[in-house]
Amino acid sequence: MRSFVPMLLLLVTPIATAADADAGNARATAVCAACHGASGISVIDTIPNLAGHKRAYLESQLRALKDGSRKNPVMNAIA
Repeated sequence: MRSFVPMLLLLVTPIATAADADAGNARATAVCAACHGASGISVIDTIPNLAGHKRAYLESQLRALKDGSRKNPVMNAIA
């Protein structure tokens, strides 16, 4: 039975990751697309494009907005 537990964890982990990705995509569609465009290409010159940026860059920028080290009145509230 002991050897079965790690195998079970390996089977469950990808499902949780897929669920997180699906939740992130749903949130991006509902929240981010309003300003940054459905495909990540902004519809307004003053709003940056999200498309083409690497995941690590976007994550670091969202963290900086959330902790206040990057200042933007709209995005600080959203992040």
